[in-house]
Amino acid sequence: MAHRDKEKARIYNAKWRAENKERHNAYNTKWREENKERFKNSVSEWRAANPERMREIRREWCAKNSSAGAAYARTRRARKRGAGGSHTETEIQFLLACQNYRCANPNCNSDLREVTKHLDHDIPICRGGTDELPNLQWLCQPCNQSKFTKTMDEFVSPPNSAPAGVSTRVMC
Repeated sequence: MAHRDKEKARIYNAKWRAENKERHNAYNTKWREENKERFKNSVSEWRAANPERMREIRREWCAKNSSAGAAYARTRRARKRGAGGSHTETEIQFLLACQNYRCANPNCNSDLREVTKHLDHDIPICRGGTDELPNLQWLCQPCNQSKFTKTMDEFVSPPNSAPAGVSTRVMC
């Protein structure tokens, strides 16, 4: 009989929460503010006890938010390497529009709306480049994978063909 009462209570509470979302959310927000440490600890404990579920949640989030997930991964890699600078998703999309949706490699010029595109650092982070917008460019996948850790000038110019200090990069 006790099990049945618990089930009724669960159904009643779920119905009440659905009918009183704002009131319930306000209560939860207030409780979290008043119990920050307790809430933080309970979340940490749950995450530690459910690593598979956390990976699943992360995969689902990345699938629904692919550009945000990619931005998070890029920013994390840059931070790990100690690269300064940051940029927003809006700035990244503006950069793509400034390039007229074309690969930044002047020898390629692929339409980035039709091929896989990669956000690239003109001066690679591993060679001291920053994660700031002036050091970023959009390349098609083949160009970015061929460029590897070269600067854009090294990539587009055969050895000893461009005078020192002359950039082949087009800025917006």
